Amino acid sequence: YHHQVNYQKNILIKQAENSADEIESTIMGFQNNINKILYTDEIADVFSNNEVKEKTIRRLEIFYSAYENVIKNILIYDLDRNGLNLSQNDKREFITDYYIAQRQPKLEQEEKIVLKEKSYLYYIPVFKNQKVVANVVVTLDFEKFIFSVLNKFYLDGTLWQWMLNEKGHLISANINADIEGDIPQEITANLSREQKVFIAHSIQINGKEEKLLSACSPISLLGYRFGILFSLNNSVI
Repeated sequence: YHHQVNYQKNILIKQAENSADEIESTIMGFQNNINKILYTDEIADVFSNNEVKEKTIRRLEIFYSAYENVIKNILIYDLDRNGLNLSQNDKREFITDYYIAQRQPKLEQEEKIVLKEKSYLYYIPVFKNQKVVANVVVTLDFEKFIFSVLNKFYLDGTLWQWMLNEKGHLISANINADIEGDIPQEITANLSREQKVFIAHSIQINGKEEKLLSACSPISLLGYRFGILFSLNNSVI
């Protein structure tokens, strides 16, 4: 039995670590690539120059397609209330909306990310002649993206995954069940210290106490910290 536990422990830890690495490296690539577009394109002229507009939209569509599991939409707005919104419909077709805002939106002067409901708004200032003339705002769905990676390891009723915020509170899980009880303190305490952890614990699932083996890896995405948790039902051992 102990040999089986150690074997499963190594597998769970490796799956959690590999998933964490994939998630973090994808977001690092996202950040590098959006900044390449902003620094190499004349994006400040997107509302005044048709050639720049067409080139910029095409590059943003390619970028969006590469990170469609995390991007919800891309918004550009300038000092003159001009706005451009790029999104995808359910058929993954691009929709580009141009508009004039009734009120001038605030232009953020530095890069920042803001949590709004369950989405993360990533603000990037656009400079021209050392002055901020526009903002690019990318709305990100970290939960959707993280589970696009974690779901590859899901086994119904046997192996499932959880997403925790940096305080250790449950954001979501890919098990279709009623979960009661708290995430063990051994996991939540280590998230703030950015340490990996493996524990055996119990939790109520559909009103029945289940014994689990769980491995947790902390991740950091654009300054926000989360935990990804892999849990195996101990009854299979």
